[in-house]
Amino acid sequence: MASIHPHRSGFRVCYRVLGKQINDTVPDKATAVKRCAEVEYQLSRGIDPRTNSRIVAGVGITIEAAISEFIQWSAGQGRAARSCERDLQELTWLAEYSPQFVGQIKIEHLQQMISDFAPKCPSSHNKVVAALRAFGRCAVQNGWWSENIALQLHRQKVPHTLPDIFSITEIKALLSVADSPVRELIAFVATTGCRIGEATALRWTDIRDNFAVIHGPKERRDKMIAIAPEVLADITKLPRRGPYVFTTRNGTPLNRNNISKLLKDYAEEVGLDRRTTHWHKFRHTAATRMAAVLPVGMVQLALGHSSVQMTEKYVHLAGLHLKTITPVVESYASELYNKTVQLSGS
Repeated sequence: MASIHPHRSGFRVCYRVLGKQINDTVPDKATAVKRCAEVEYQLSRGIDPRTNSRIVAGVGITIEAAISEFIQWSAGQGRAARSCERDLQELTWLAEYSPQFVGQIKIEHLQQMISDFAPKCPSSHNKVVAALRAFGRCAVQNGWWSENIALQLHRQKVPHTLPDIFSITEIKALLSVADSPVRELIAFVATTGCRIGEATALRWTDIRDNFAVIHGPKERRDKMIAIAPEVLADITKLPRRGPYVFTTRNGTPLNRNNISKLLKDYAEEVGLDRRTTHWHKFRHTAATRMAAVLPVGMVQLALGHSSVQMTEKYVHLAGLHLKTITPVVESYASELYNKTVQLSGS
């Protein structure tokens, strides 16, 4: 049931589980012989040597063992750790809505799970669908499923909503109660529109005159942003406790979770909604104010977006800038009307 074969990095113990060829690489022949004996013993008793869980002909391994192997498979595929954690969280409900073994899962089980778990929220629905589709890819590659039945699940359309932004009065209120260096960080993010992760990673050597070099890991390229003289004057007054601009008293960069909690505390202190106050809201605000006076292409360069379409999602030209746009529209309409009158009178 198991065999040993030489390999350039040692020896391989080869065996099959549910029709799938498995190759375990070991460094020396003695280890290969020992591993081969273990595999044959487990297979003779209907146990999967990879997961130590019982194999049932035609139905595969248990749901719990399959989810554990799915996490290892996801890491091997190079998926982000955050995506793996999210998928694991969504799949915790799979064992409750499915039979004991992974090969017994039908599309009806998955549909019932989604209808009970995320019946009305499109975002929650789509997260569960994405996790189940990823699990299905793993199941097909491991021979548990003949096809990815999760592909029959459809995503829901998420309604597009305009991003929420701060008013000048709200930003001033936050600045009035914030302590240093969070106060300077708020001013910097609100005026430049950079991401909070980019701001906390800013170094003193990145600041050059009235500009700063942002090393953006998201777009994988550097960008230049302009810094207002008033903001730059406040930043230069910060104590230099290390290479980073915005630091704790020990000179370490500000922790994102800690400053997010601080920002919500400040918002609650000035009467703002704690739930809708977050650092990325400053980026939406800066994008909106830039778009009121600049072409969207210039705003795209300032924010570091890869496409104009992404920039347009950040821009909220309603409400705050309605008074700015109205005179322009009225002026254009008036000019057009006058020209029309002249043509009709000639």
